[in-house]
Amino acid sequence: MYRGFLKDFCAAPDGRIAYIVLKDCWRFYLELKDDAPVTSEEKDWLALSASQEAYCKQTAGMGNYLMIEGEDIANIFFEKLRPMKISKGGRRALEKALKN
Repeated sequence: MYRGFLKDFCAAPDGRIAYIVLKDCWRFYLELKDDAPVTSEEKDWLALSASQEAYCKQTAGMGNYLMIEGEDIANIFFEKLRPMKISKGGRRALEKALKN
């Protein structure tokens, strides 16, 4: 399984997904256990880099991108992220930390 931020996607003329592009991806596994399927523990997830996946492209300073062809997608789940509300002081502290 892969998890990342949806950067781009394309639909084929028939409405199926032609491909998706994920940014800053993680690879992990779905373990099929007797009682219920569970994902592998987050500590075991692998952050993808250009050298780890054939279709992963690293763009200088822009992060990693993974393109997955539609024919390779069995299931997909999109989760909407809610914007964070940050105080002015919190924003300044965050910007300072990111500069360092």
